Amino acid sequence: HRRFGDVHLVMIDTRNGRVLDREPRRMVDETEWNWIVERCQEPCRHLIIATSLPVFTPGGIHGLQQWDEALCAGAWGRPGAWLGERVRRGLDAEHWPAFHASFLEFEQLIIDLAAGAHGDPPETITVLGGDIHFSYGVAIEPRDDEVEFVSRVHQVVSSPIRNILSPAERRAMHFAQSDAGRRVGGVLQRLARRGGTRLRWNVDVTPIFDNTMAHLDYDDGRVRLVMERATLDASGAEYLDIFEERML
Repeated sequence: HRRFGDVHLVMIDTRNGRVLDREPRRMVDETEWNWIVERCQEPCRHLIIATSLPVFTPGGIHGLQQWDEALCAGAWGRPGAWLGERVRRGLDAEHWPAFHASFLEFEQLIIDLAAGAHGDPPETITVLGGDIHFSYGVAIEPRDDEVEFVSRVHQVVSSPIRNILSPAERRAMHFAQSDAGRRVGGVLQRLARRGGTRLRWNVDVTPIFDNTMAHLDYDDGRVRLVMERATLDASGAEYLDIFEERML
């Protein structure tokens, strides 16, 4: 974790910290998670929680990964576990929804921080992610009307050098973020007996399938997000073109 004036950055190692040899599978073990919670609770004006993998996936991707993890854990018996493991490897289902216990902990952390359960909340909480082969952004709010966020909460996902997705994979991603895809994901989630989320997230930066660079500018309490895509000019020279710019 690092301090940059009013900004506190907390990094989560979602590659080497995973617990895969026992149930429930976890993105990081209990000791490391407790350290993350303690660092995030330190007073600051702006909090950034960085994780190489997205926490809040768009549309039905969340429900699909929740369903698949439940199958792998034996929710539908050994045949279901066999199917689930093949789906897991085929779709590379490794994001936070595929680690249900860790997702619930992260969700609770965001709720506690944004609502001021541990003291004065940050003005902004920004979750950074990547490694999903496209880039997007979401605004995060509580589902429960009795929970009120004081912080402005967003997730920004940027995959700077991403694998090129095939047209079929892109169509599947576009479907997943549609209303129909969201409903399909919700049905799968219920079939796997996974409870609903306590947060809702709406895509406010439409997914883009180019190499991108995102950066956050902090200036006297204001946070400006700029997202750029790699492109070519008429002569073939490379440059970065701004495709999204907004205040968080």
